[in-house]
Amino acid sequence: FAYACICAVALQHFYIFILEVFLWRSRARTVFNLSAEYADLTAAYAANQGVYNSFIAAGLVWGMVYVNFPIMIFFLGTVFAAGIFGGLTAGARIFFLQAVPAFISVTILIFAGHIEGDDESHDEWMKQTVYPYVAVLGGGLAALILGLFVAKRELAERQKRKEVSANLLSVISPRGKV
Repeated sequence: FAYACICAVALQHFYIFILEVFLWRSRARTVFNLSAEYADLTAAYAANQGVYNSFIAAGLVWGMVYVNFPIMIFFLGTVFAAGIFGGLTAGARIFFLQAVPAFISVTILIFAGHIEGDDESHDEWMKQTVYPYVAVLGGGLAALILGLFVAKRELAERQKRKEVSANLLSVISPRGKV
């Protein structure tokens, strides 16, 4: 079941890669609700993001093929942290589509990887799964703090733009009518 969850996260990022690199001006416009002008202006940035999403998908597949818990946990952790940051800065939908599935996958992976046995195998399990899991949570916390900082700054900038617009309108038309 853990691999099915991880595979779903990898497929999601492969799909995003396809959208951002190859379909940005067509299918991605519908998926991300973009205007044609915005899609044209941001196509190069989207392609760059898409390449990063392909790295995440490849890393998750690499971890599954070689049954390497730290690799899988690392890449799920990057998705988790990016999902938190994106949820705070770009839209809550990203949090639910990226951070939540990654967190669920890494949690299931931790429990699926638990080895019953002697102290030595328990220590190995701790090194292979629990310590990286704690690192994932730390990365998520760092993304949360950074995301809150960026979101606060963006709100302040929006407020400043509103004030400038209101002042400009009052100069243009003292009665507030244009």
